[in-house]
Amino acid sequence: MGLRRKRPRLTEATEAGLAALAGRWRRARMAYQRATTTLGIVGIGTAVGAILGHFDVGHWVTGLIVALACVAFAAVLWTVKL
Repeated sequence: MGLRRKRPRLTEATEAGLAALAGRWRRARMAYQRATTTLGIVGIGTAVGAILGHFDVGHWVTGLIVALACVAFAAVLWTVKL
């Protein structure tokens, strides 16, 4: 069996510094995930609009369906814990 090395004990100051760093990373990660989610919603809305436009659906119907789809996707994706 190999020798086990003990992990050095962290001081309170080091632990506090790591906790603060983790909080900053969490905020940055959440901002990135929300931006990615929002861009995905815009992309899905664009795709739905292009498909409906291809089939010569009325412009107001296309706008209504895309808007409702975007709101529905946003409601689902923003309530999920990321």
